[in-house]
Amino acid sequence: MKSFLLALCLSASLLASAQSDDLGRIALNTYVSDDLKIPAEAKAILENKLSIIATQYAMGSSAYRPRFVITANVGLFTKDVVAGPPAMIAQTMNIILYIGDGIENLSFTSLNMTIKGVGTNENKAFIDGFKNIPTKNAQLEKFMQEGKQKIMDYYIAKCALIEEKAASLAAQSKYDQAIYELAAVPDVSKDCYTRCQSKMAVYFKQKIDAECNQKLTRAKGEWAANPSYSGAQTAGNTLLSIHPAAACMPQVNEMLKSMSDKIAADERAAWEMKVKQYNDQVARENQLMQYAREDAAREYELSKIRTENFRQIAIEVARNLPKTITTNNYNRIHWW
Repeated sequence: MKSFLLALCLSASLLASAQSDDLGRIALNTYVSDDLKIPAEAKAILENKLSIIATQYAMGSSAYRPRFVITANVGLFTKDVVAGPPAMIAQTMNIILYIGDGIENLSFTSLNMTIKGVGTNENKAFIDGFKNIPTKNAQLEKFMQEGKQKIMDYYIAKCALIEEKAASLAAQSKYDQAIYELAAVPDVSKDCYTRCQSKMAVYFKQKIDAECNQKLTRAKGEWAANPSYSGAQTAGNTLLSIHPAAACMPQVNEMLKSMSDKIAADERAAWEMKVKQYNDQVARENQLMQYAREDAAREYELSKIRTENFRQIAIEVARNLPKTITTNNYNRIHWW
């Protein structure tokens, strides 16, 4: 199994930007309802404060994990005009923070606090109040830990369903979506996370093998339609986009050699340089894998590379999801 997983970790160029725990943490996305009667500028301050709180407790938002949210409701206890000059507005606000499931519209836990804000107008009074929301104290820590535990409980309860959904997607050759579903599981749920990581590796292998067969067939058609240097370039670009760990790589290499043998000698040098660059890249990646086999300590580095492969797929799937999916679900949040 180890050698199989090693074969998936070829994208070494991604290592520098990888964050080893990026797929392993619980993520809270910030949301403030448009229904709250607060000025737009103040709303942006509140959203930013929620983001800071989530980040303080290592649960900052994730581009590809939209399910769980931290949100707030704001109510006014008192609003007074203090004589100037300049005249000031003093507000005492009731702010309730919530953590919950933004997709299934379930509130997990809440925290009630009283905040005061003063400003020369209502907007500035709200802004001053929101700036006074604490980002770290005993009450907040309890609130965040309760929310985290509820999210952990969610994955423990739903793990089998997540795996079943991913398996169904993979059976339809929707490998990226399958990986996306599994990538959302954080490592705080150790057993579920380990199983999902293993299955992501399986679906990733199925994905690159399926893509290899598709691209090989396309390249053969491109070459058959134009068996010349320009045709070799077109077919070659298709072949050279195939993942080096794909099962059909022997056929890919055979076709690359066959095309090289058939194009004219004066064009062959440019073609072979392109193929050499690809082969050099594969050789460098294979060398990285060899180092990892020889030194067990490098397994951690390989794990980061593999995780980054999965992260990139999950981000791309999330980027292409219709925005209405998240927006429509979040707009249903009224936990107060």
